[in-house]
Amino acid sequence: MNQIDTWAYGAFKKTPYPDQAKGLLEYLMHPANYDKVIQTTGGRWVPVYKRLFDSPFWREKPAFALFIKMAETGVPVSYAGSPTPAAGDECQKKIVEIYTRYAKG
Repeated sequence: MNQIDTWAYGAFKKTPYPDQAKGLLEYLMHPANYDKVIQTTGGRWVPVYKRLFDSPFWREKPAFALFIKMAETGVPVSYAGSPTPAAGDECQKKIVEIYTRYAKG
């Protein structure tokens, strides 16, 4: 098992431009446009659309073979459970404890 970091695009509910925000997200996530974004990062991100791995960009670089495997077998850091407000509270408590402990030094 390997853990992977996941990212997402989103639009706030209270945006003053909901149609434009939705349109931008639809544009960015269209596979052809999304592929350009992913390739521009030079391999920093891997595609969410499996078929995009079929491009020469991914298949012609031996080092990217591991990226493809990680994307196929990886699990998000939060795989053991869904994010919840309780988990956030627990994390906040631990973060404050750690910073308090080190702030004394």
